[in-house]
Amino acid sequence: MRRSTDGGGSWSPLEILISNSTAEEINVVGNAAPVVDRATGRIWLPYNRNNQETWITYSDDAGATWAPSTLHPELQKSGWLWVGIGPPGGLQLSSGRLLIPGYHSEFWPAPDQSSFGSGLTKGHVLLSDDHGETWRIGADDFGHLSNEASYPSSIVHSAPSSPEEEKEGGEEEEEEEEEEGGGGGGGEGGEGAATSGLEVASALSSGRYVNECQAAELPDGTVVINSRVFSDRRAMSFSADGGESFPAAPVWAEGLHETFQGCEGSMVVVGSNGTLLYSGVQGRPPARIYREDLGLFTSDDGGLTWSRELTVWEGSSAYSALAPLTSSAGKELRRKRYLKGMGGKGVLGNGVSGDGGSGVAILFERSNCQGSGPGGCPLIFLPEHISFQVLY
Repeated sequence: MRRSTDGGGSWSPLEILISNSTAEEINVVGNAAPVVDRATGRIWLPYNRNNQETWITYSDDAGATWAPSTLHPELQKSGWLWVGIGPPGGLQLSSGRLLIPGYHSEFWPAPDQSSFGSGLTKGHVLLSDDHGETWRIGADDFGHLSNEASYPSSIVHSAPSSPEEEKEGGEEEEEEEEEEGGGGGGGEGGEGAATSGLEVASALSSGRYVNECQAAELPDGTVVINSRVFSDRRAMSFSADGGESFPAAPVWAEGLHETFQGCEGSMVVVGSNGTLLYSGVQGRPPARIYREDLGLFTSDDGGLTWSRELTVWEGSSAYSALAPLTSSAGKELRRKRYLKGMGGKGVLGNGVSGDGGSGVAILFERSNCQGSGPGGCPLIFLPEHISFQVLY
């Protein structure tokens, strides 16, 4: 862990927060998903041990010291063989509820030899309504095709279709329109597009289950979760009851990509209008094999469609974490960066200002390698640096 008390201008030396291994026994501690309780100031830090147990610790002094970790067996079910939460963080809802997004698998053939079970996963969330004193499982099974209920109308008006539907159904729809004599139903905003989205509710192809989930809350109270899947796309799930349920199948996030096997991404809400920010690697089309091209994207329709705002890192990069900057030191740092790096213009549109108010910074992994082939980047990303950058 490193700490910054000046909005990211400087950082403390690296220190070990949790160590759980010996020379005789190696335990993997990870999947940390911290969340700050605004009412108490306490930082809650849930994490996983060997992706089979969920533990929680907390800090009351901004991370200077931490309470002893406690095991929470009630936060997983007996059939869950692989368990993960986050990354990179949890969320406090406007109601005060703490919500930690997670994922689990009921299939893990070789737990001591591979992480294969981490791919065949379903989503769940952990909830606390008493400022972290007690925790429970909320929604325990979302992010796949067996979720068939429709979305609340306030969230999705015309859900985007999946790539498979676009490829397989495009020619048939055109032929039907010609036979019926209707040429205007398939265009943007036409009857065909709206009907397709609502009826299909975006179906991801069978088996592409969600993992490494990131949650945000929209102004109307909707909880939206942006998830990695085994695809070069991102999946969005929605809850109208604070994470108790995510009744519908996930929809594709139009405009977002990732490498072909997926990669973690980060999402936060900025501004009073509920603009969503997302950071994640896009890979290079068409194959999107290597983790590179880390971009920042915005959405003004609850995460259904996204547009690129800027490129954070063009080269080899991977996991990232967006974080709001609200301290006075952070505001001064943002002001200096704004004046020096933005030329008097804010980075983000949609009413999000580049100076003043709350800002956003990013922490991300990167590597010095370039390209593919001999001497280039390995197929499996190997981080060499952790970088911090104030975006606006």
